[in-house]
Amino acid sequence: MTRNVGGADRTLRSIVGAVFVALSFFVDMPGWSMLAFAVGIAAVATAFLRYCPINTVLGRNSNRDASALR
Repeated sequence: MTRNVGGADRTLRSIVGAVFVALSFFVDMPGWSMLAFAVGIAAVATAFLRYCPINTVLGRNSNRDASALR
């Protein structure tokens, strides 16, 4: 699994993911809360793992680390 998330992209995913997870607990709209939670967890997971399958499909790589090709 090649790391393709790094730098500002990783930070942004972490922040946005945390905000979505937090909002899912405070907003009283059942369908939206579940969707916000799922999107938030996915964003945090891709930031933590430093891999995003959508980036792979689109051919994007925001990781500038030389050891990213492991």
